Amino acid sequence: MDRRDFITSFSPGAAFKAPQGSPKKRGDMIQSLDEQAGPLSRRQAAHLLRRLTFVPTPEEIDTITGKTAREAVEMILGDGSQAMPEFPEKSWVTTPEENPLTTGSVDIRFEIEGRIKTAYKEFIDWWIGLMRQEGLSSMEKLTLFWSTIWTIEFTYDTLALLPPGLLIRNNQTLRQLRMGNYKEIAEAITLDGAMLMYQSLFYSNRNIANENYMREMMELFTMGTGDVLTGDRNYTEGDIREGTKALTGWRTAAYYGEPHPNGYFETYFSPNDHIIEAKSYMGETIPPRYEMSNTEDLVRKEELREGIIDIMFRNRERSIGRFIANKMYRYFVYSNPDAIDADIIDELADVFIHNEHDVRPMFVKLFASQHFFDEANMGIQFKRPPEFIIGLQKMLNVEYSESRQAIFDLEQVLYDPPNVGSWKGYRTWISTTTFPLRAKYAGEIIDLAGNDKIFALANKFPGSDNIDTFVSSITEYFLPNPIDATRTARYKALILEKSGIDESAWGAELAAENEAVATAIRELIHSFITSPDFQLI
Repeated sequence: MDRRDFITSFSPGAAFKAPQGSPKKRGDMIQSLDEQAGPLSRRQAAHLLRRLTFVPTPEEIDTITGKTAREAVEMILGDGSQAMPEFPEKSWVTTPEENPLTTGSVDIRFEIEGRIKTAYKEFIDWWIGLMRQEGLSSMEKLTLFWSTIWTIEFTYDTLALLPPGLLIRNNQTLRQLRMGNYKEIAEAITLDGAMLMYQSLFYSNRNIANENYMREMMELFTMGTGDVLTGDRNYTEGDIREGTKALTGWRTAAYYGEPHPNGYFETYFSPNDHIIEAKSYMGETIPPRYEMSNTEDLVRKEELREGIIDIMFRNRERSIGRFIANKMYRYFVYSNPDAIDADIIDELADVFIHNEHDVRPMFVKLFASQHFFDEANMGIQFKRPPEFIIGLQKMLNVEYSESRQAIFDLEQVLYDPPNVGSWKGYRTWISTTTFPLRAKYAGEIIDLAGNDKIFALANKFPGSDNIDTFVSSITEYFLPNPIDATRTARYKALILEKSGIDESAWGAELAAENEAVATAIRELIHSFITSPDFQLI
């Protein structure tokens, strides 16, 4: 089922007819990443912001309307120099718990785990707050994107919980490197404390070298088992075994009382646990180590950075470029796994290679392209739970205290995906379970918008004193694609009926902030949220 089929067939609880006419098909799209020329229309500006941020406010749309695509993209991305957010002032950020699995007491274990779970919720609430407060910036959207690739599960190995002090540092690392060099991302996350524990590298040593991370790094984080376009095999089981040897000996200080030479929640190297013999990886040799060279700095430099990562990027550069391009495309343009745009993916891979593995030029190339702004790419992505819940709050300028629970109930438990392969996405975001929940939570968010919020929103639309102009403007704001005249007339009739006023009195009653008008506008917004196209961006 694609987006068009969804609009036509899936509207539980909604009296809704699909838009008339023949929308542009994807087969007729512009297959070019040539830059979009001319100033952005208001609709194009909204499209860009819906994909690159957590749904825009009218002011944010105004800010980039009339700019060129490149100017707007450069403004939203920033240059990477933005200050990082301050961590919350919570004890768990700097002070570790005891390891709950080694306390020797069930009661004490449950007590510690309770505190860890509370800290995890506080971490997620902190991050959701950053998403909600973010203005004309892609920082948090890109952080969320990378977290769905370099996945970490808070609850892992059935019994264990990852300390939130590690999770928040992982989150900050993704934020700092969101537009950086992919080799640097790979190096930083490989030695990230949360990843070390999640992938069991923490336990890898000379006698037992755990292959989990090496396999996942290649299969899920960098290149895939086979090339995205050709299917050619990217690595062998021997590469996994040899690469794993090069990663032995890395540890993190996760719990109170454990060794912490670099500080708690920081990574360190244990020389006695590292395999020092030579490794043969992707046809190249990583030289053996000796006692004097078996140090944290040298092993990181010579076996991880100049060894595994450089060898991997040297031998599989195009596969890695295509892999990342495909991830970007699926997340930000069109998530249907069966609709691959091979030419676009390969062109983005060219940008990746030409810019020596920096990802920011790939974002600029994609988001400023004719292909991205093609009509067939507008309003075709299912809103992910954070986009749905946080986006509606931004639209109405309200704060919903149950945001975390709502996002989790809509089946995206942040930092706790169903498995290391992340969420399936695409149409799995909408089901007979989650659609009614979307309506429920959206209704609660709308009801938080008092009359002052409703009138403030209405007055942001130029010409809102004219009922036809107002209905057109608010519909364009809440729905990603144009609607037909019949549906527009129905919305107009609804708002007049609910307000109980005559069309000719609309402007005066809006200016007078008649409570009946606010109630009617709120009812109109309620009607939007049960429409299938409200689920799209």
